[in-house]
Amino acid sequence: MQFKPSQFYALIVIVATLLSVKVTASNSNNINSLTPHWIRGYPIGSIHSCKKIPQAAINYCGLDHSTTEVNSFLAPQLTITVYHILNIVNLIPNIHDSNKCIKSIKQLYCNLIFPRCNITSNQIIFNTSNCYAATSRCPPIVDSVIRQTALCQNIPTGPLNTCVKPLKIHYHYCPNRPSLVYVPKFLLLDRLLIDIAAKYQINILKLGGAKEQCIQKFLNLMCQATPFCSPDKKSLMTSVTKQMCYEAINCLPKNLQIGLKGYYKCAQHPNASSPHVHIYPDANLKRP
Repeated sequence: MQFKPSQFYALIVIVATLLSVKVTASNSNNINSLTPHWIRGYPIGSIHSCKKIPQAAINYCGLDHSTTEVNSFLAPQLTITVYHILNIVNLIPNIHDSNKCIKSIKQLYCNLIFPRCNITSNQIIFNTSNCYAATSRCPPIVDSVIRQTALCQNIPTGPLNTCVKPLKIHYHYCPNRPSLVYVPKFLLLDRLLIDIAAKYQINILKLGGAKEQCIQKFLNLMCQATPFCSPDKKSLMTSVTKQMCYEAINCLPKNLQIGLKGYYKCAQHPNASSPHVHIYPDANLKRP
């Protein structure tokens, strides 16, 4: 059976990631292949807080439960990520003949980005009860590729405050996180999902007349949107500031700015002059 990489890139990348296989991809759109000397981290809240899913995300995903506070905060970006992934899946030949398949995949990804959050037991739960059902409703070729991802067996669960090392993978668009910069377990797959969605987002920006340097700024914003753990692993931090966000959005043509400002709420990000810490991604680097 032959699989076309252009059609199944999203699924192939997930396969390689979950099986710890390095993916070799073009570097032409890689925004940063170098490890920085340090990362400026801004505290944005507790790692084990729960919050209701925003109404717009409820309307899109059909979910209505509490999720982690950071997933609730990132809901606009996360829902558009799922939207872009579905557009990539829609490129598969004859996929439109299986509407139930698209709905099932959408439900699966929505449950990935909005896990259930139980503050009492300090646990996160990814609802994957529809995981195998999603593949069974798809055409045989799609079903076969999705099952190879072992996605249903590798969904992270456990305590909210667990921080883990980032995935070791050569992303297609986003840079790798330094190995010493830990991420919350419940956000382990988020950068991967963003990297997959970036393919479709780039096409939209190009069709909208965005300049190459502006596309790179926006990709940088997308890839850095997922928070990471503080050095003591007790809180969440971000490297995105409101200035960085505004600069990336305002660089784009006006027709693109209007839609994106609804998903990337720059005013909610910390100011560049706010208190922050320098996080060193390499233990061998000298501190000032």
